[in-house]
Amino acid sequence: MEVTARDSNAGNPMLEVVLEITQKGDFKGSKMWYYILTDGSQDGRLREFVEACGKRAKGTLDTDALEGTELQIKVKPDKDQYGDYRGAVGKVIGTGGGDEDEDEDDEPEEEPDEEDEDEEEEVDLDDLDRSELKKFIKDNELEISIKKSMSDDDIREAIAEASGSGEEDEDEDEEESSDDYDEWNVQELKDELKKRDISKTGKRADLIKALREDDEDEEPF
Repeated sequence: MEVTARDSNAGNPMLEVVLEITQKGDFKGSKMWYYILTDGSQDGRLREFVEACGKRAKGTLDTDALEGTELQIKVKPDKDQYGDYRGAVGKVIGTGGGDEDEDEDDEPEEEPDEEDEDEEEEVDLDDLDRSELKKFIKDNELEISIKKSMSDDDIREAIAEASGSGEEDEDEDEEESSDDYDEWNVQELKDELKKRDISKTGKRADLIKALREDDEDEEPF
């Protein structure tokens, strides 16, 4: 439906893709969001998406030209920041259609495509669950602290940033400090505390403080 170029919460350039499920069934009409970093750390993912839309993955990217494209997607299980299961986009696949111009450069682009696929297979973060992501961080000695408030996609983005930039600590702190608890009412705050098995009473500010302190707790590896 929409492809928007914007910055992530950590300040990194990315594409925000809004997909609408069009197949028949209970999920028809529902939406999913797909994020692709465009700072060079997810070139394989970006190439996969652009080519699935029937465009050539080189030159200037026209996001408007990608909107309205029919795609197939593989949905994988994921968890939100509260630990509840949700579906997430694991892989984007074209439907067989493409631009006529694409045939002109098929041969020169074959070799880079294969190299990118090899790279993607070596470190395919989309196929890793939360425990596997933690193991990846530990095995690669990445300086990343996993917080309870982070979703699996947040962890993947932190890994991508840590692998391609030395400024991940500042970016991560900035990202994790943002929440919308100030907009919650007292009952919503209490419900969230109960869900996390946190016994806390007091004023609204005390409830918000307890949630933020819990968000900052690191998960064990």
